[in-house]
Amino acid sequence: MPDRLVFVNYKNPVQQVRDQELRRTVASHIGKHYRNRSKPLQRQTSHTEQHSPHNFCFAIANPVSDDQASPRASSLRLFKGNSDPFESHVVKVDPYISGVIAFYRDVAAPAMSNTSPRGWTFWQSTALGRRDSSDTLRGPCTAFGFLARAALMASKLTPSLLPRALALLGQSMCSLTRALETGHDFHYPTNYKQILVLFSTETLSGNQNAAAVHGTILGAVFEAQKQSGDIDYAMLHYALWMDAHFSAIFLVPTLFNAEHWCSEELGSLDARPEPLLDKLSDVSVESLHNSITDPSIRGVLLVSRGVIELWQQYYSGEIAPSERGFLWLFYRVLICQQQIIEIYLSAVRGGSVHGVFEQCILLATLIWVRKLIFQLNIGGFGFYDAIPSILIELEASLKLAQEKEPQGWEKSPHALFWVLFSAAQVEQDPRRFHRQQSSWLTQGLITQAQALDLLTWEPTIEILRMFVFSDLVEPHGAKWFPPFVEHM
Repeated sequence: MPDRLVFVNYKNPVQQVRDQELRRTVASHIGKHYRNRSKPLQRQTSHTEQHSPHNFCFAIANPVSDDQASPRASSLRLFKGNSDPFESHVVKVDPYISGVIAFYRDVAAPAMSNTSPRGWTFWQSTALGRRDSSDTLRGPCTAFGFLARAALMASKLTPSLLPRALALLGQSMCSLTRALETGHDFHYPTNYKQILVLFSTETLSGNQNAAAVHGTILGAVFEAQKQSGDIDYAMLHYALWMDAHFSAIFLVPTLFNAEHWCSEELGSLDARPEPLLDKLSDVSVESLHNSITDPSIRGVLLVSRGVIELWQQYYSGEIAPSERGFLWLFYRVLICQQQIIEIYLSAVRGGSVHGVFEQCILLATLIWVRKLIFQLNIGGFGFYDAIPSILIELEASLKLAQEKEPQGWEKSPHALFWVLFSAAQVEQDPRRFHRQQSSWLTQGLITQAQALDLLTWEPTIEILRMFVFSDLVEPHGAKWFPPFVEHM
């Protein structure tokens, strides 16, 4: 028999349960059974989710179908009911907040837990996402931060929710200010976790300056932790992943140095932790197209191809790295993107010998890395999607190259075709854009394909494989390219 029985009047639960700890106990019990009754989540708990140590915050494009990963946002019944009837959270759960929590629990968390055919999770486990959302709502500093991010994600699918999402973001900043005024500094765990959520939220909202401020503060926090020998690696990994999004979305240098933190946690990146990762060295220099002659550009393409190949093998279950091997792959991905953007920005600023056409090759490489490794789709909408901004820069660079460096177009027709294909394939993805058959980039691909007589898929894919390419990306080239070119 239990030591204590509590009778709860559902019509007035707050008056009946006054003790705060008891409220939380009852709310946890009710909430557990409420979720089972009200909204089955059709989730299968895999063996690896129960035992895998890899609870890092990753996203990957699902080659099967992103729409299968989560229910569409329109299927939710928002603003109905109350998921906190006993007021155990520090934020009052009105119908709007209840809807935001339901969105995160039933749409965002499952979508961020896309699993491969063998069950590994890439962003975070669904159970971990729900647990974190419940835990953060009980902390005065983290509650508004979590709700602001969840509401902003929901507003991407339903724009009318944006004003309330921004209000929650303002409340989150105010709660952080109050915490700092009471004597807690940035190094207090609750505070830097809230700053991390704000870094993520501002990056998602497109507020570069605010995101940079929060990211810089985080960098100082982790450097201080390094000096004290007490690094919160779980939060560091999330910060590094968000920093990669920040850098790609705004095409700016990273705020964190992934190589620095890799050496701190793993040592040299050249020392692969296990033989199965030696497959990275199997990417042959001779397999690159001979029009890519610059050593640094060739190096970037080789590393990108190797990382993408390893990531796809990991996804498909061909390799099963240990926890240390998984960390190595995590840092390899971050450093790969960091190097691409660093070389590109150096070329743009005139700090290298690379011309405008080489800049286009770097941007096209970045597109492949982003859409194969970093992509996250929820309800058909891309989150932390850097590709639209990359396409704008790529089109501007190609037009500039056409004007100032026409020899690049003439000497590297296959490289130009690959660059245009990389952009046009994204534009033809109905999940990301309405079909833009008349866009400048897509028209350029048609013209170049006709000039090279690349009107069927077999010779086309042979050219693409000489650069950075994977046919896992939707829409698959064999399905859309031949009929697309034929009808133009």
